[in-house]
Amino acid sequence: MLTFLDAWERRLAQRIRKVFQASGVAYWAHRLTSQTILPERIFRWPVIRLRRLSLYWVLMLLVGLAAGGSATGFLWGQPEAFPVGDAYVHFTYARNLALLGEFTFNPGVSEGIGTSSLLWVLVLAAFQWGGVAPLLAGRISGVFLLVLSGFLAFDLLAAVLPVGRDGPRLLVAFLGALLVVLPGNFVWMALSGMETMLFVALALLALNLYVRERWVALGVTIGLLGLTRTEGAALGGVILLVEWLRRRRVGSWTWRLVVPILLIVLPWLLFLQFREGVPVQTSFFGKQVVYAEARKVVGEWNPLVAWLLEFPPLLYTLSWMGYAFLYMTGSVMLPGFRIRVTGPLAREQYSFPVVAFSVVVLGLLFFGTLVVRSLWKRRAAFRWQRPAHRLLAVALIWTLIHNLLYAFLLGIPGSAGRYAPMNHLLLWWTLLAGVLLLRRNWARALALVFTFGLVAVSLAYWGQVYRANLKYMSTVHIPAARYIDQNLPPQALIGATDLGPLRYYARQPIADMFGFVNKELLAYRAAGKNYSQYLRDKDIQFLLASVSFNRDGDQIASFAKQMGVYEDPNLRLVEVASFEVPFDEWLFGSAPVSNYLPAMVILRVEVAE
Repeated sequence: MLTFLDAWERRLAQRIRKVFQASGVAYWAHRLTSQTILPERIFRWPVIRLRRLSLYWVLMLLVGLAAGGSATGFLWGQPEAFPVGDAYVHFTYARNLALLGEFTFNPGVSEGIGTSSLLWVLVLAAFQWGGVAPLLAGRISGVFLLVLSGFLAFDLLAAVLPVGRDGPRLLVAFLGALLVVLPGNFVWMALSGMETMLFVALALLALNLYVRERWVALGVTIGLLGLTRTEGAALGGVILLVEWLRRRRVGSWTWRLVVPILLIVLPWLLFLQFREGVPVQTSFFGKQVVYAEARKVVGEWNPLVAWLLEFPPLLYTLSWMGYAFLYMTGSVMLPGFRIRVTGPLAREQYSFPVVAFSVVVLGLLFFGTLVVRSLWKRRAAFRWQRPAHRLLAVALIWTLIHNLLYAFLLGIPGSAGRYAPMNHLLLWWTLLAGVLLLRRNWARALALVFTFGLVAVSLAYWGQVYRANLKYMSTVHIPAARYIDQNLPPQALIGATDLGPLRYYARQPIADMFGFVNKELLAYRAAGKNYSQYLRDKDIQFLLASVSFNRDGDQIASFAKQMGVYEDPNLRLVEVASFEVPFDEWLFGSAPVSNYLPAMVILRVEVAE
């Protein structure tokens, strides 16, 4: 395959150079850098590369175009919304920080911290200070970070791939970078309004800096990674471990790495400790509340699932495997004979293509086995002194630790998706590594077709998921928030099981009924008090709850019912308005991202005298 790539590179470069020489770009690049205010020596390196038109920059440009094209395909003609409500939580914190100078969810109210990413909030707040609203800032930042991640992946692979000749090495790096910017799951994460792609970009930048041993810059990057998501700081510990195994001693590199991490991350952790009493965000405990409520519903649906819920690490592992095989690759949308499984809401009919799914699973397992066997056979050749070997060790150990942290601390369904983005990289790059390990050219060609066929399926599937998510948000969440803003009393306290769009669009004060922001609710639950008592004590006048209706219009699932408020004889809930998306459309978009329930109702809370 390397011979084929080398010949392809020569033909491509020859054609491009002819066009480039005829365009006059090199002439104007020389004039603009040698005869303007700034001397040529300042731009010597990029100008030399531009004049030569090296394959490196041509492929880098193609990576950027692929990233921009995939993002544009998702955004084209879509409404001004984001696919998950959690994004609006970040937007709310950013807006309040920029406009009011408060790090709060409800303006003027000191509560818990419901955002999981300080750095992402600061990025969005910086846009808001510059007059760019978070909705636009989230899109601009997401597309930019997708492109940047592709660039960083290409540069990293080009630096460490064990391929002798420049042309084949750059082309393999190019394929690896495409597997960052083209799969639909990465594009969805970039456009989700969440911090996920910022995490990926900083992680790839950190690995680039580690290969080049830029210790201070690496420490700063890992510190920022820890502000993006706290568990990102674990990368610093992994690098310290690997470097100690390499050097068997500490040195100046240690302090140049550790001190920037501590200077950046420690103030944030101290702030959390001072404000929350623990060095983690309140949203961590809110997720435990959601998990506890979900267990009640899911546990009654299937005894096996109820048993799995008692073992979070096992549940996390199995949910990750199912997510990777079905949704990350998009194989769930492939045609063929399908089996159907009824979900916990009774109306849910999850269907899986048996043949297509089996082919995808076998293919992934085959390539994964090839890679593992190759690594095992070459274990004796492993050397800590080789940058590529150290990088591989760091990436694998960090990915393992990252997954163990979630498996034992937040092993709930859904955390195997956007919260573990390095797993996405691992899957797609394992496929590429498996392709390169095949010996026969025809087998490599078929394997490459299989890999990028999955990429195309993934892109098509996640594009449809993205559109379904936006329709759900535009039909249910955002209209419910706007209704509350325009039709309910301005000072009415609204209890809600979904926060982001409500707080972003409505002016009324919001009481979080899951504890993502609301520490008082967590205290109530810890004291054994029920939700009904909380509604009465806080004088909550309206409740926004996610529900699911059957075909006759009766509720078959409702977070309000899960709270037990309907059972309280001293409370009466009167439906004021409801918003719903067709069940099948909700199910298609919700399956890979867990978008709550297909409908929302606004209830007036009446307390008996």
